[in-house]
Amino acid sequence: MATYSDLKEAIDKFNADFPRPDLKIILEELSPIVTKQMWQNADKPGLYFLFDQDQTLQYIGKASFGSNIGVRIGERFSTKDYRCLVPKFEAVNLLTTIALPRDRAFEASAIEEFLIADMKPPLNTVGV
Repeated sequence: MATYSDLKEAIDKFNADFPRPDLKIILEELSPIVTKQMWQNADKPGLYFLFDQDQTLQYIGKASFGSNIGVRIGERFSTKDYRCLVPKFEAVNLLTTIALPRDRAFEASAIEEFLIADMKPPLNTVGV
């Protein structure tokens, strides 16, 4: 099972193997889903990563065209009381994100698919 550290290494490898002109992909620090603050990069397109309490990666998601990270996380967790809205995410309580500029939102799909194939989080499947 992949951890936050494993994900950080995979992002570094992605940056080295697939450099993007004028775009460095930066993974934010882990933070709790239950927070009085806005979720990381909530107003931006990009990727989000959901972890359990042991910092084991459970799910990789994207927010690309016409969406943002906050909306996508909000589809899984209540923004009022942070309760889980989707049963398969009940063990999730930590998250981290990668923000992308709006004009590069299209990059999210490729990065997501690469990381799912590499990290194999249990709540994802490629192409489904």
